[in-house]
Amino acid sequence: MTSPVLAGDKSGLSIAETSLPVTSPAVLTLFSKYALYRLWRNFQGFHLLHRERVAGLDGLPLFIYLNHPSWWDPLVGIFLSQYLFAHRRQYGPIASEGLNKYKFFEKLGFFGVDGGTRAGAARFLRIGRAVMKLPDGVLWVTAQGHFSDPRVRPLVLQPGIAYLTHRVSDIVVLPIALEYAYWDQRKPEAFAAFGQPMFVRNGADHPAAEWLGAFTDALADTQDDLADHVKRRSRTPFHSVFHRESTGPNTGGIYDAWRAFVSRWEAKPSGPKFLGK
Repeated sequence: MTSPVLAGDKSGLSIAETSLPVTSPAVLTLFSKYALYRLWRNFQGFHLLHRERVAGLDGLPLFIYLNHPSWWDPLVGIFLSQYLFAHRRQYGPIASEGLNKYKFFEKLGFFGVDGGTRAGAARFLRIGRAVMKLPDGVLWVTAQGHFSDPRVRPLVLQPGIAYLTHRVSDIVVLPIALEYAYWDQRKPEAFAAFGQPMFVRNGADHPAAEWLGAFTDALADTQDDLADHVKRRSRTPFHSVFHRESTGPNTGGIYDAWRAFVSRWEAKPSGPKFLGK
């Protein structure tokens, strides 16, 4: 099946001639630590569901696609890239405009694409195929292409991930669902769930439309599975990367705010001073 947007590559470059970003493992390691620090500062906990599913995937290129519910998603992905796949070479598409503004992103493995254009689609396919030729390569894609609430159905994914899979062979495709929710504390909890890995022997065995349907169903199932666990408000089924212990009884924010107010007021018995009075 051929897409009117994604058909062909008019650049004249072969896969062998495609230049991948020159990455810096040291910079990526450092930035992943910074990503974890930002998550730790802003979330009560960060929890992984079905972490065991990422075991046994070495030796084949890995194609990871995620939903896109939040501004935090790239930081979560960058941290996970080193937390679980530090031995692999990491790559992912980013808007060319953003890459031109922050060139150091190339050292993290990002490559620029012009979304919604034929040239951008061709570049994604060309570089994606080059990454999928690397036994230790991993390609990260937020497949929805825009922010979307994890509860929205039907799930709609961009077709590029299916057209890329149709053009490669001997890879593993892994869906990851992300969600953020408030439980019992002031700060929210962050969650990532790993779907069932899909081993692709020969992508050309199925048309792109079938791949897109399979990937959509797999990610929707992973999101639903994660949502069911999040609603139970229990950390037991999860592997917690970190979790702050509760600092007091879970009696609600208004009580904590009142205690803080009284404490500060008692520390300043003279009361507030008003300028001009």
